[in-house]
Amino acid sequence: MVFMNHYDGESKLESLVDALASCDRRRSYCVSIATCYCTPTSVRNLIDAVLDRLKLIEVHLYIDRRTAISIGHAELSELENAYPDLLSIFAVKTGRLFHTKGYCLAAYSPAGDLVHGRLAIGSANLTSAGLTGTHGNIESLAIHSDINTISEFLEFFDSEGILVTLDDLGDFSPDDTTDFQFALLTSGLFSHKWSATLATYLSVRFRLNEEGRQRAQEGIDTPGFDMDRASIAKPYFEFDRQNWQPNDTDLVRNFGIECFLGHWIPKSVIQDDEEHNERFQEFKTALFENVDSRMAAIRGEILHDFASLTQEGIVDPPETDPAQGLHDRIERLRNDQDQLYRIWSGRQFFQFPYDLSDGRAIEETFDDLLRTAHGKTRKNRSMRAFLSAERDRTLEPLQALHVVDR
Repeated sequence: MVFMNHYDGESKLESLVDALASCDRRRSYCVSIATCYCTPTSVRNLIDAVLDRLKLIEVHLYIDRRTAISIGHAELSELENAYPDLLSIFAVKTGRLFHTKGYCLAAYSPAGDLVHGRLAIGSANLTSAGLTGTHGNIESLAIHSDINTISEFLEFFDSEGILVTLDDLGDFSPDDTTDFQFALLTSGLFSHKWSATLATYLSVRFRLNEEGRQRAQEGIDTPGFDMDRASIAKPYFEFDRQNWQPNDTDLVRNFGIECFLGHWIPKSVIQDDEEHNERFQEFKTALFENVDSRMAAIRGEILHDFASLTQEGIVDPPETDPAQGLHDRIERLRNDQDQLYRIWSGRQFFQFPYDLSDGRAIEETFDDLLRTAHGKTRKNRSMRAFLSAERDRTLEPLQALHVVDR
């Protein structure tokens, strides 16, 4: 059987689980998942869906080592610990990309012989776009029940020296230079300052007509508004975020290493900062309590201002209700954690923006950080850990950093 994308009105995940579970449900099964790319959420979705239908003895997840490095040891360990005594995660270490996508159920006799199973193999990675999302890529998977075919698929993972456990994921041989450098870079986040303010984001902007543009060109201001050549804007919310602002100066000073992409900071430090995260949650709560309590009054103020600007003859009629536009923007902000964080902290954190195929960018970024760490007379904690990691070819010194070390 072959299915592509949506099959008989079902999602790809439902179709896969139906195909795999059309077997002897009296048996207990071992599950083997092989995928080049995956996300922890999609892994959970698949495991939970199969657990609802069948009794499982063990689940083995095999992913390309580069993917494992990108996801990170901490997140993969959390995923593994979510299914104690069931899930084991292995990184597949090969000279080339491990590009297989296979989903296998196998049942064994008391003597250990493979006696029954299902294998789905095809193009779908275990990601939202590939398998578990409502929409996404056009994918195909072929279902096999032949014991010899299933056995041949599973035999690959018995090959000596290709599997790396999570405990050994951060250790690298002298031949793994690019992989090591990439792993180190992706074990942190890059940060740079973010200039957009809350007042700017929550302002209402009206488009100037010809008369308005003429006034702007002549430098004639309208009190209470900011005017440029094409528009006139006014912030309608005043919110003092000072009581909730983070002390990121310590974070950058104690844990940042500067390079051309910004300051590199280990993920272990950022994720471990409970006080930092609590202040962010307090900021969100206070902000939206303020916004929600004032929105009705603000709506009236916006409509009054628009009527005044129209009477002055300097703005074009808006395509949509300006008050509703502000309300919609607030709702988008309410659900956009990344944008909220940038506005609150004044910083943007982002992943290393290259993949393993761009060896030159990896080497240049790594060397830039290495020069900074070597060049500082007074080295912060991250610099010392970075140099130790580089010397010993292991990520352990960086993974051991925690915010309490400040």
